[in-house]
Amino acid sequence: MQIFIKHNKTLTYNVEPEMFVKDLHKLIGTREHISQEYFFLVHNGKIIESGKLSDYKVEKDSTIHVNIRMVPVYQ
Repeated sequence: MQIFIKHNKTLTYNVEPEMFVKDLHKLIGTREHISQEYFFLVHNGKIIESGKLSDYKVEKDSTIHVNIRMVPVYQ
């Protein structure tokens, strides 16, 4: 199924409902060149972290937002 990933722009990903969130997270990190510890995913206002996409009711043409974590800078 096709879903949309919104970061700086909207991208299209082809995934399966039974895909694990961690695998999508890894795929986005690789494709967008973002280290995995620096972003998290949000769908319908909820952070998605574990389990399968279907657990979060991710369906065809759903949009998942990529949010960058704030990283503290120490001097």
